[in-house]
Amino acid sequence: MLRFSLFGIPVVVQPFFWLVAAMLGGANHADSRDGLIRLILFIAVAFVSILVHELGHAIAGRRTGGGHATIELNAFGGLATHHGGRFTRNGHLARIAWGPGAGFLLFIATYLALVLILSPQDAKAMAQITLFNTGTFSDTLHLLAFIREQPYWFEIASSLLWVNFWWTLINLLPVMPLDGGQIAGTFIQNRHKLHLIGLITAAAMVATSLFLDQTLTAAVFGFLAWQNYQQMRQFRWQA
Repeated sequence: MLRFSLFGIPVVVQPFFWLVAAMLGGANHADSRDGLIRLILFIAVAFVSILVHELGHAIAGRRTGGGHATIELNAFGGLATHHGGRFTRNGHLARIAWGPGAGFLLFIATYLALVLILSPQDAKAMAQITLFNTGTFSDTLHLLAFIREQPYWFEIASSLLWVNFWWTLINLLPVMPLDGGQIAGTFIQNRHKLHLIGLITAAAMVATSLFLDQTLTAAVFGFLAWQNYQQMRQFRWQA
């Protein structure tokens, strides 16, 4: 178990965090030296990205509600907890929103770094290919040279773009206990309805993930669907 402090905030990294990150990074395909290096780079990117996300929660919470913040990275991603903090509704909303907000800022910083290192055209092409699998490398000579000469830096930049765009968007889905579900919960007082929305959204993500052959993502959202179903039953009297 890894323990350290950042900006005065204690951080604990559970062993299963590394295992899940490795699975998401395609550990079963890392059957060569190059594949192993790329896997390690993805795990490092996942670690930095989730830590930045949780720091967004923790720092915003410390400023809006006070108290003592702690961060834990675990098999389900991360958790920022505030002990003794007192939050207004707006303060609570800001604390939640600054997690994905920090992720998007890291995405933007990565994109701007590519603009400076390569060119606006190359950065745009790389983002399109990395995020949406559209476009081609053949029209961007600087990017092709970057890939050939700095393959591992290309891997880091690609992973930073992908993780901080797609993982942040997925985290904003209205599914409890994701950030999107907690944001929705500040506006939807009927908890039965809140968890019903979460159940439907999670079930849709299971179907989409299976269609895209993303078994691990389907398993995660299957668990979240079950959680929201159980919570929905507890609040059925509000329906």
